[in-house]
Formats: sequence, structure tokens, C-alpha cells
Amino acid sequence: MALPCQLLGMNCATPTEFALSWPDFCQRGGGTDIHADGWGLAYYHGHGVRQFHDTEAASSSPLAHFLGQQSIKTRNMLSHIRYATSGAVELANLHPFSREMWGIQWCFCHNASFSQIESLDPTYFPVGKTDSEALFCALLNALRAEFTDTMPSLPVLYDALKKLCDEVVKYDPSGTILNFMLTCGPNVLWVYSWPGKRPGGKVWNGLHYTVRGSSTQLADSDYSVGVSLPGSEDDRVCIVATKPLTEDEEWVELKPAE
Repeated sequence: MALPCQLLGMNCATPTEFALSWPDFCQRGGGTDIHADGWGLAYYHGHGVRQFHDTEAASSSPLAHFLGQQSIKTRNMLSHIRYATSGAVELANLHPFSREMWGIQWCFCHNASFSQIESLDPTYFPVGKTDSEALFCALLNALRAEFTDTMPSLPVLYDALKKLCDEVVKYDPSGTILNFMLTCGPNVLWVYSWPGKRPGGKVWNGLHYTVRGSSTQLADSDYSVGVSLPGSEDDRVCIVATKPLTEDEEWVELKPAE
């Protein structure tokens, strides 16, 4: 049994190519797995965001294939392969979703089963019909309501997001699954996981991360690929994914509420 959706994120201090992880990840979109209801990718170029979405399965999408052939470097990237459980297969329902707040481009992708939270005095509204976009808007509305027109420091913002996530989970801790990635500009990637199994399901649904080394064996391929990375230990690349993408790296699963 496959996971409902697949997430992939990359965050690094020095702009780095994501082409190593991307083609292998795309195989899970209708190739090695059943997530064939579209895909999306967002990466930062300076303070701007370039976004790509396609309703075709990622494994067969010409656009996804094209992106995998490009030498695109970025500090911050997130992507999503969809298995539709809420909302039709159309562009408006494809992650990552994005909004501007405090002069910063925010992006969000998500894999979850939860009790919906409502926005008070909303500024942001969903365009599509997914609970994921509704949650994204609710989080932004809550942050804007608390901090109004001035962005707080990152530690304060982190604490506020953690409290909001705890609020979502507390309604049904045993029945909630909440895994998401949220970017705040070109340098910040927040990741949250409340893992679990869907009712009647056998597959554990969480998030894993690794700090990438110089070469790796791809989990959905039968060959190893060298990774071109900056030389400093301070410039390592962190990869986050629903399921480990490689076989010879140490992947750490995020703990509940981490």
C-alpha cells in the first residue's frame, strides 16, 4: 500500500543543484509508486520563487523530466507528488501552494489527515479544494493575527508555529497525521511531523532527513551517483523526504511533534 502523497525538500547554505534527488523522486509519481495525480515544485532564486505544476504523473511528465536535466542551483526547494484524496486532479489543487506575507514569499506542501482548523478574520483564502491549502491559509492567518504587520524574529516565529501545530494535533492525537514543509523566504525551511497510519492502513506516514555526503545509491534506481557539493562541513545539504530516497545514507525519522 502506498503513502497518500510524497514530499521532498532541500535546504542548504550554499546554492546547490537538486537534480540528483529530483528524477529519482519523480519515479514515485506513477513509476515505482502510485502517486500519479500531478506534482509541483518550488525553488527560490534570490527572494523570488519559481514554481512548476503539472497534472500529469511526475514519472511521465515532460516538464518534470526537463527540470531534472537542468543545472538549477538553489538554497531552498520543496516539492510534492500527489495522490488525490481531497479535491479533483487540477492545477488549483497541486502543491506547493504559495502566498506573500510581510513582503516574503511563503510556500507550503503537506501530507496529512487531521481535524480542520478554522481561520479567524481571514486574510488568505484557498483557491483550490484541498484541506492542505486550507491549512496553509489558516496557519498564515493565525500568524498575521498574532503579529499583525511586523514579522517577528525567527525563534519567536518558530514557537508560534509549534503552538499552532500542537493545536491541530490536540483535537485527535491518535487519528491525526500531520507532515508538512513550509518555507519563509530563500533561506528558511520549517519541517513538522506528527506521523501515523491512516485508518485501516499498514504504511507508516512520516518524514525523514539526511545530511548529504559526496556519493549515494538511489533507492529507486540501480546505480550510484556522485554528488557535487561545497567543500565545507558548514555547507552540507539537508534533504527531507517522506520516504528515504537513498540506500547508503543515514536517514533519520522525525519524532512526533518534531
